[in-house]
Amino acid sequence: MASYETALAHIDQPRQKKNAKIELRELKGLGALTLRLDSRDAQLTSACAKAGHPLPERLMTRGAINDTLACWISPDEFLLLFANANRRDSAYSALCKALTGSYFALVDNSGAYVYLLLSGKERLMALRKLCSYNLEGNFPPGKLVATLLAKAPIMLVDLNDSQVLLIARNSFADYIYRALTHAMEEFI
Repeated sequence: MASYETALAHIDQPRQKKNAKIELRELKGLGALTLRLDSRDAQLTSACAKAGHPLPERLMTRGAINDTLACWISPDEFLLLFANANRRDSAYSALCKALTGSYFALVDNSGAYVYLLLSGKERLMALRKLCSYNLEGNFPPGKLVATLLAKAPIMLVDLNDSQVLLIARNSFADYIYRALTHAMEEFI
């Protein structure tokens, strides 16, 4: 599978100050597969689990960004993120084998998204400035939300108590990155 340059390759990402309350950085080299299937079918979800890729429940994620992270996008769509291309390729093979004979779609979307990691204690304050979704009390660790950020579509994943993963389509990456860096200024 091909290698690619991210949509933010042209931006010199600023160095973060040592005592900053917030940090934004791009996660490069992640692999991504979009899996579409009927998640109500226990045989299909069981086959995914046996292949080493259990699927999460509604609006949640399963796994970790430094290994494999499975994200629920809709009742029949999941985004599987991998720490590197080798894991993505082996997952692709394993899932195709496990789901053979079933109705499903599995597509490599590694080049379709930009992944930003927003971390620090003021991360939600910066997001609140731009986000149409009410994050207050509605965004526990592990939850995925598809929403708008500064009028651009985005997926937010609360990874833990100090990090949020932002998944943006390439076409909105530059706009979202610049809006976030502007919203973060008071916390740096």
